[in-house]
Amino acid sequence: MFLIILGMAVATYLTRVTLLVFGKRVNFPPLFLRSLRYIPIAMLSAIIFPAVLAPQGAIYISAKNPYLLAALATVVVVRLTKSSVVGIVVGMGLILLLRIWL
Repeated sequence: MFLIILGMAVATYLTRVTLLVFGKRVNFPPLFLRSLRYIPIAMLSAIIFPAVLAPQGAIYISAKNPYLLAALATVVVVRLTKSSVVGIVVGMGLILLLRIWL
């Protein structure tokens, strides 16, 4: 088991170090560089959408899905207030209340 973990650590380290060491010497195409901007939103979407739309493992789009209701309300609050902190507080409060109420 230790050798597997060590091998995974070495593979992860090598892939990151390779880009850091040779990244300045390699000219990446402009399309590749532009596409890097979309990685954070893609990763966030990959984490959030399954948790909101399929909280029990199966897609559950309903007015009784507290995660979906809280997410929609949070999006509206963030759009209106332009504040992520307010959105987080509202979202957490709503999910707490909706899980108790529904």
